[in-house]
Amino acid sequence: MLHIVFGRLPEAVFNTAVYFKNSYEDSWITDDFAKRAILDVDKSVVLGNGVIDSPVL
Repeated sequence: MLHIVFGRLPEAVFNTAVYFKNSYEDSWITDDFAKRAILDVDKSVVLGNGVIDSPVL
């Protein structure tokens, strides 16, 4: 669901690049749910925490 808020929220993330660089965990990508989602969305196979076999690339 989309929520639009005018103003600032203390728990909101405004800069996603900085957020993920500082709070990313390798286990996120190797989780079984994440692997299935990535395979469903773009037909790529997760081989490891930094390696994805993509048919497009």
